Amino acid sequence: IEAFPNTHRSRLIVRNLPFKARVEDIQKLFEACGPVKEVSMPKSPKGKAAGFCFVEFFLPSDAATAVQRLNGTKLKERVIAVDVAVS
Repeated sequence: IEAFPNTHRSRLIVRNLPFKARVEDIQKLFEACGPVKEVSMPKSPKGKAAGFCFVEFFLPSDAATAVQRLNGTKLKERVIAVDVAVS
């Protein structure tokens, strides 16, 4: 994982999601980089979309590929930010 020399993480945070994005939309987008283990979309206290999600890959190398390929790309006309999750 040359892009992340000090980490072996396979969990990403995706910010600036369109509020109408569904788990299926995100899974389809990220599976182009490798098999996705889980997509988790937290909700606001009022039960609405929070505008971010977590995507976990089986392999850290696939997560690194996703950051390189998908950070700054568009999902439903909105530019998303993809980065390694802190925890």
